[in-house]
Amino acid sequence: MDVVINIDFGMTGSAAEWWFPNSTKENNVELQAIGKIPTEVAYSPEGDFLAWGNACKEIGNELVQSGFKGLFDRHIPEASDSSEQTDDKLSMEEVKRSKNSYLVVNVTEALASCEYITRYLEFEPGTMAISCGMGGATIDTAFAIFERKHEPLSRRVFPIAGASNIQCGVSAVDKKLSALLRKHPLSTNAQFPISTDLRKNADWQHARNSFDGSNDVTLTLACDFRDAISSSGGKIAIDGLAIRVPRAQVEKLFDPLLTALWNDIDYSLEQLKRGSHGKMCPTTVVLCGGGGTTPYIANQLKLRYQDFVVKVLPSPEASALATVRGHGIYLKRMALETYLGSIGLGLSMGSLSGDHVVWQKSSAEGVTMFDCTSRKEKAVHYFIVHKTENSELKPCTVEYVKNNMPLCPEMLVWTLHVAADKYWPKRQRYYIEITCMEKEKFSFRAYERKNPEVKLELEIQVFRARV
Repeated sequence: MDVVINIDFGMTGSAAEWWFPNSTKENNVELQAIGKIPTEVAYSPEGDFLAWGNACKEIGNELVQSGFKGLFDRHIPEASDSSEQTDDKLSMEEVKRSKNSYLVVNVTEALASCEYITRYLEFEPGTMAISCGMGGATIDTAFAIFERKHEPLSRRVFPIAGASNIQCGVSAVDKKLSALLRKHPLSTNAQFPISTDLRKNADWQHARNSFDGSNDVTLTLACDFRDAISSSGGKIAIDGLAIRVPRAQVEKLFDPLLTALWNDIDYSLEQLKRGSHGKMCPTTVVLCGGGGTTPYIANQLKLRYQDFVVKVLPSPEASALATVRGHGIYLKRMALETYLGSIGLGLSMGSLSGDHVVWQKSSAEGVTMFDCTSRKEKAVHYFIVHKTENSELKPCTVEYVKNNMPLCPEMLVWTLHVAADKYWPKRQRYYIEITCMEKEKFSFRAYERKNPEVKLELEIQVFRARV
């Protein structure tokens, strides 16, 4: 069975998901069980591999390496209207492939994030937005034009390269606080050492991501300072197990990150004026990534760009995993488009086996509408899926389909029984809407043509499944 493994390899954090593309089951992996893990690796002094990701927490910092993604071959494309470029290209000579697997790098980080964003945020059709991926070490900026929900984005997301000369992400906030802690008088006291590895401090992670600029931040330390002489340290107060960082000081910690974000957005707007889309003006800024849901960042954006609507994803987890989940959505959508392009969808127009079958091709969104009529309270339709192999399906009857089924192993047939919720005094017109969710998996609904809100009773039976 084929398995697709999707990896978001980030500078400071990485995530992954995997699924079985030939299966009709839902995603077999709970992403919460994977989540974001630190992009860290540990080696012994002799060069032997020790640990990766979360396992590095149990190993001394002197053996742990991070930030090594920046040592790989980096390709930064010029700003253009092409969305098929990749952010990073690894040297193929260094990629060890097995005989049964292959590497695919075909989606930019911006496109993957926007695929996820368009699934969970509402946009007016034609909205032009600036998407900002607030990563641990960098900010990835792009233009995106959002049309209808589930509309393909591959030709309407334009990464902007070189937006800022400042390599700054969420980890810059951690580094500034670590620097302040190292300057605290207690940090030189060997009896009461202060751990400054804030990436491993859950209190700080939560406080940073939820900071809105209204309160001081209090953290819990691993050491007990009750026997030490309490000191304000000038800007940071340490007392017992608690460390308090004043609100104004926390705001200053965000300054480098905000400066880089302003540079990115301003540069993007300037590039837009110079390019072919000069008459189009963004109306929205969308944040995603590890810092994408921080209230303080969103509030400062609203103050600086008052004419823009600022949108964020519903949870820190959704924001941090937008890239890896969006890449999965993209790959599944592409697989669905390939499948829809290879089949024809037919529906018989009545209850008799001699009734003719109407054939249609599905839309890119996987939704197909059939306009039906009936003079009875109940009607029976046969829904047929048949592989076309790029050839047109000719009109036929249900009787013909039944007689030729042994010759068509790729054919699937459902029987749809439609019943009205009231007596139809004359010929009734109604729609049958069929949605393809994935390969060989469809959903059905029927409703009145004049009153789409009136749903009709629909009983579904599998007449013949694929051989």
